Amino acid sequence: MGIATAVRLPDVRRVGPFLIGFGVVMPLVGAVIGALLGRAIGLSAGGATLIAVMAASGSHIAVPAAFRVAVPEANPGLSMAAALGVRGLTVHDVRGRGTHGDRPAAWEGDSNIRMEIVCDEALAERILGRIEAQWLPHYALIVYVTDVQVVRPRKF
Repeated sequence: MGIATAVRLPDVRRVGPFLIGFGVVMPLVGAVIGALLGRAIGLSAGGATLIAVMAASGSHIAVPAAFRVAVPEANPGLSMAAALGVRGLTVHDVRGRGTHGDRPAAWEGDSNIRMEIVCDEALAERILGRIEAQWLPHYALIVYVTDVQVVRPRKF
């Protein structure tokens, strides 16, 4: 998680004041809501305090890491594609060698993938924009676009 955070550190310069304000205010808001909710449902002072601490703890930070451990087959590329309106895609586990050395895919976290999406030009532009902004600066990616002809175009 620390590596993922360090990679995104330059983004702090762009959204710094908002991010710092959110980081200070939101835990306080969560704690107040948690404490009030705990008391409203009849918890003891200790129980309400525990709920307040949990509500203020920043689950927006912990949940992605916990989700990766709980659901290792989850793939952020799939959720990105769905959010952009991709109706279908194919994902292949691949192995290879390049400037970053061998990628033998000996274990699940070491594998490379190839994702194939058939879509119209407008959706391709949205996908490329997201990939360029979110992943190209941080990962060794190969992205290519090509015209295809499909037998059943109504599916796409």
